[in-house]
Amino acid sequence: MAPHCLFGVSLVLLGALSVSFCAACRVSGLWKTENGITMTIRLYENGSFNGTFRKAGHDAEATLAGYQQDGDQPTFSFTVKPKSTDSIISYIGQCFLPPDGEDLLLTTRIVKEHASNHTQDTEIKIACERFTRIYVV
Repeated sequence: MAPHCLFGVSLVLLGALSVSFCAACRVSGLWKTENGITMTIRLYENGSFNGTFRKAGHDAEATLAGYQQDGDQPTFSFTVKPKSTDSIISYIGQCFLPPDGEDLLLTTRIVKEHASNHTQDTEIKIACERFTRIYVV
């Protein structure tokens, strides 16, 4: 069974055809990006989650907290609070279970840099980030 099929059921019909029904996509697990970002997420029954976040080349882990909506391919959001900077990072995205590929979190990342005053408040970076599941927690 695929790693995302936590509550999967497999049926064998007439001894020749096997059909699998998988549970909905969930953000819980260990995830990574091509850029070496890793995060571990623990999802709770009420849709809230928390975990740890680590950038490639950085020793310090950051904490993250967020919410996942209900549904088979739910939307979610979370915020990362780095320990080594005054910036804050927010992600919004959706969880996907492609039938022939890796479990995915497709996200938009917004980084807000600290500004010394309101006239210099222009440091916002927006980018797309793709996470693939390493394993389910």
